[in-house]
Amino acid sequence: PGLLTGYMPGLAFQQEFPQMVERFGVNILSADSHPGRSCEDNVADLVAAMESGIGNAPDPEGTLLTADDDPPVPGDVILMGYSKGGPDISTLLIARPDLVPRVRAIISWAGAHGGSYLANDIYGKVKDIPNAQVVDRLFDDAGGLVRKFVPVGPVPRLDRRLDEYDVKGAMYSLTTGRRDEFNAEHTATLDSYGIPTIYFTGSTSAREVTYFNLQGELELDRYDKLNDMQLTQEQATPTTANAVHAAMWHATHWDMSYDTW
Repeated sequence: PGLLTGYMPGLAFQQEFPQMVERFGVNILSADSHPGRSCEDNVADLVAAMESGIGNAPDPEGTLLTADDDPPVPGDVILMGYSKGGPDISTLLIARPDLVPRVRAIISWAGAHGGSYLANDIYGKVKDIPNAQVVDRLFDDAGGLVRKFVPVGPVPRLDRRLDEYDVKGAMYSLTTGRRDEFNAEHTATLDSYGIPTIYFTGSTSAREVTYFNLQGELELDRYDKLNDMQLTQEQATPTTANAVHAAMWHATHWDMSYDTW
């Protein structure tokens, strides 16, 4: 999942995943990715899914499976990353090369491999604010900075895994500078794994986004008219040589993952 997963009115793909299980007989597990910390820190959540079966079940409620539920442990996997989930996966594969043989393929669904110009803007406005004040600054009615990334107006109280929050770290992970740095250092290694990668992108227009997203969409128009309101086509493209572009959907970044909102 992407940034702030678990704090929306519903989970990403909450209706689609149960249908896929019924139609294709596949096993699906959504990693319990922390909603507000860096890609490096979220490696632990992806490892928990792969090694212990911890995460959200593919049912309409998105039931959270914990170690107490003794969930089945996945075998070989196809990893699918939405938005920040894309660089989370790349970070996992660099941090835990021992897991690479179990990864049969990667699906990037509007993955933020090149970061986002909008994240640059948000990080620039919060990087010097004390951590204790960052959440208030992001979500207050006056600032509302995070509305560019969240598909609702008010955000529910962020009262889960509070001691793990690192919102500045999460936003820094999505800056173009940080992603460029990571890609320059690790793309050759990711290429050497030879994991088949299929990626999907989105494209929308100023007439199709919510009013509080309009400024962000227009900002991205300066770089790429075919943006999804959060990412340009280039930013949603994996840097690995064996990545194949399957489709560009006519959709906003949120509409690619969430039910009608």
